[in-house]
Amino acid sequence: MPSTKNERARGPKTELDEKFLSTARQVMKAHGITSDRAISLALGRKADFINRVSNGAQSATPEAWDTLLNKYPEARSITTTNVMVQGGGQAVGTVQGDNFYIPNTLEACQLELEQHKRDLAGVRAENEQLRQQVAAQAALLESKDALIAAKDETISLLRGGYNRPN
Repeated sequence: MPSTKNERARGPKTELDEKFLSTARQVMKAHGITSDRAISLALGRKADFINRVSNGAQSATPEAWDTLLNKYPEARSITTTNVMVQGGGQAVGTVQGDNFYIPNTLEACQLELEQHKRDLAGVRAENEQLRQQVAAQAALLESKDALIAAKDETISLLRGGYNRPN
């Protein structure tokens, strides 16, 4: 275990920090930003923010991610890739964020639209099934409440009969 600050392990703390640094480096390259200090200040952070994340002294906060992605929306677009579509064809598109694919051809868009329609129909059917289950559960609860009320009435009648003189 390190005994001083200078002996601390070098490198980002988490994979998410590595992704943040990679994204920040891409933004720096795209915008001609030449220093970690400049990108740190552009993100509204202390001048040594990127350096501290790089060295594992601190993690990239959700607010830092939010600022990076809102200030530089192109940072969401990580790579361009070829993807095999259902019809056997190939579509060129952009993978954004965590595997969010945006198709760039009409046939790929149409195939994706059809898939979304099927997904929507499935979700609607599931939603209707869940509504029916909730209604059935509500009916069961009402009948349970009626049984409890009848039981309470029977108990009170029995107690009344017990306290009467013979």
